Amino acid sequence: MPGTPSASPPLHEVVRTWQLRAAAGDVDAFMDAGQDDSDFVDLDDVLGGRP
Repeated sequence: MPGTPSASPPLHEVVRTWQLRAAAGDVDAFMDAGQDDSDFVDLDDVLGGRP
């Protein structure tokens, strides 16, 4: 059927999966190791401003 999205999981399931992964201590381990996370890219810079 034209215009039908692929069989990807719903966004809320993807977000929940990543939340659970982050809750597993990886973020804390990253920060405790002294990793520099200041080189992030603002999502608005990538996608453009919202209307």
